Amino acid sequence: MQESTSPDWMGPSSEVDNTISRSPGTASNTLREALLSWTPYYSTHGNSSQPTGPWDELADWYWGYWEEIEDQLSGPLDNRIPPKSLRDELVLLYFKHVHPLCPIFDEVGFHTCYYCSDEDDSFLEVTTYHSCRDESPIALARAALLLSYWSPYSSEQLTNNYWVDQAFIHARAACLHEQQQCMTPPVSQGRMRLIWWSLVLRDRLVAFALRRSHRMHRRIPDIPLPSLGDFEIELHISPFVDVHHKRQYVNSFIAQCELSRVIAHIVMFQERRTYPETSDGRGLNINSELEEVALLHLQLDHFIERFEILMKQVSSKAIDRDGMPCQMTKIYHSSAVAALHLPYIAPTKGKYPVIHQTFSETALQYVRDAVTKIAKCTEALAYSEDSNDIPLAIGAWVALPIAVKVVFLSNGTNLENPSAEIQEMRTLMNLLRLIKSRFSGGRFLANVLGVVISQVFLVGNKNDRHEFNDVLQDAASMIDKGLAHGIMPSAKL
Repeated sequence: MQESTSPDWMGPSSEVDNTISRSPGTASNTLREALLSWTPYYSTHGNSSQPTGPWDELADWYWGYWEEIEDQLSGPLDNRIPPKSLRDELVLLYFKHVHPLCPIFDEVGFHTCYYCSDEDDSFLEVTTYHSCRDESPIALARAALLLSYWSPYSSEQLTNNYWVDQAFIHARAACLHEQQQCMTPPVSQGRMRLIWWSLVLRDRLVAFALRRSHRMHRRIPDIPLPSLGDFEIELHISPFVDVHHKRQYVNSFIAQCELSRVIAHIVMFQERRTYPETSDGRGLNINSELEEVALLHLQLDHFIERFEILMKQVSSKAIDRDGMPCQMTKIYHSSAVAALHLPYIAPTKGKYPVIHQTFSETALQYVRDAVTKIAKCTEALAYSEDSNDIPLAIGAWVALPIAVKVVFLSNGTNLENPSAEIQEMRTLMNLLRLIKSRFSGGRFLANVLGVVISQVFLVGNKNDRHEFNDVLQDAASMIDKGLAHGIMPSAKL
């Protein structure tokens, strides 16, 4: 019997879960494929296990509904919506796990309308299909924004960016960027600002995480950041989560909006650096380039210092600061640090090899430290009591950390604490498996990483520092191309 040669961080069932490196094709973009991929319990042959929770029930119900949509639209209302018990659970899940990242609804107002309506059927009649043709631009902006988080996956159509673009169209029609009412029904000034910033934040995070800098909206009004007052009574009366956690969620969201400004600057800076001929005309020399890197890094340092202090003020117990919005804020920050310094780790490939070489070791250390912090944040999410707390978008944020860990572990050098490195890698891989089992985009990302991992092991050990850094940057470049264009990388390291 041949002994397995898989690294121990892959686990006994692995070689990156076997299927990751064996499935080079992109995932299907059909609705059926997207829904079936949401849950492993659904069977196309009609034999399915009992659903394990509301998300699984939703997938089963939604696909059955799609098959008969034309007939059911003319039937009774009960056939056109999920049963009330499931609907109630989905509302609770939404406000626990989606609303903290995208607070576009008045939680208290929604709770009052949804649970206090005497006529359930009449309420649903005016809030579902019959009202679609009469919806305001604000409602359409909200719908498009939510679809950017969850809609059938299509790497060719860049689904997330498409819905973000649509949301901007409707948001401008609703005058959200002007902070004044020009449409009905009325929405408070605070909620208008929250909707606008939810959209701006989503736009910047999608462009940054999926390496699609060219799709980020540039000329948008920079209205004031959201404030605690914009959340109004929701900050003091929270029907779906306790007020203590609500304050964490609110402060994390405001902090993410602030961080997105720095992220947008990093995206535009690196685009100007990489494509000077197509940028805004402001060229970079080596001095101005490194000065801007230092300035952006300083802004990131100041941000995380303020955020840590704020979280300690909001939550006296450390365990209370492990929630999903707080961890995602830290992941966004560490990812920005890594992305800022990644171009400088391979001086032999830079425009200024002599000067970049003196900076490369520092840049590499910044990247390693950022990756370690991301791994620790994902570990906190992985050990959360509620697996629904893990956003589907986490996959794009752990792709680079996985590549960095693979390169260092495969080389076997410069490991200060090998056991800690292996444990962090296991955490990241387990999270990847979870995302892979949930939706098609996760499976595509797993396939991309499978190709990268295979290429890293084919290259083998690189004792020369320059060659080692080149391998690391090439691995990151393969991930960038896969995420940005939705295609499997074919280049070799």
